[in-house]
Amino acid sequence: MWSIARGTEIGRPTDPRERFKELIAEAKGLIAKKQWYRAVKTVNKAKALAEDTSQKQEVAKLCEQLDAEGRRRIEECRKAYVGKRYSEALNGYGVILRTFTRLPSAIAARKALKAAESDPEAQSVLQVVKARNLDRLIAQAIDGYKGWDGKVASASDESGGNGSADTEPKLLRVEKIKRLDLEKRAKVFKLLTTIAKSYPASEQGKRAIADLKVLQENKDFQASLEKHKRGKEAERLFRLAETYRKAKMTARAVKQYNLVAEKFPGTPLAMKSKQLARGLQK
Repeated sequence: MWSIARGTEIGRPTDPRERFKELIAEAKGLIAKKQWYRAVKTVNKAKALAEDTSQKQEVAKLCEQLDAEGRRRIEECRKAYVGKRYSEALNGYGVILRTFTRLPSAIAARKALKAAESDPEAQSVLQVVKARNLDRLIAQAIDGYKGWDGKVASASDESGGNGSADTEPKLLRVEKIKRLDLEKRAKVFKLLTTIAKSYPASEQGKRAIADLKVLQENKDFQASLEKHKRGKEAERLFRLAETYRKAKMTARAVKQYNLVAEKFPGTPLAMKSKQLARGLQK
């Protein structure tokens, strides 16, 4: 339910059992400090390494502790919603969903948010919450926000505040976006576009529109987005060629490799595609 891919990190113990013990100890420490988001992530890593019954029981016990906190928050949100404190309730459900990922309390929070979509009285607040949540993702990309425990001062904390995306001067945020690496730059531009189109009347929507105008007028920025788009397309086509090759569909693989070489000349993937295509044709 909460598993992730197996593996150990650089500098960590290579023995899975030792790494498991380390993760369990780390998770317990995080729970004691009430750093719930990081605790959930750490428990998920331990879950992936759990093999025998005793290890699985240890993980299950920690999951129960984490979910107990999630359920406590669910009850607080439910009371706030019944009391028509919609902003408090919906923000709270959103935090639970992001913090206690895949636990039963997160599933309950998702259901509550879904139900709110059909409640006319909660609609306007729900739109603001959604816009703020997207804005937080921008803050995360720009400022390196490390989760929902409020560890980075410039990003929003677990209380549901607006975060840096609502308080920074507009031009400062645009300049920060320009300095992001290509992957994050494209991600933020997509988030800005979504906010601007879906929530144009909100504070976040108006700011996203203004930011997009500046970025769209910047030729260098737009050129970098086009480069990123082409790189992603090249990777997609190359992966398809690899799939054909591994499936021993040689003719299709060669055709696909040649397509990559033709569409993206001079790139590393084009050169690699040519070599692979020649190898298959021998």
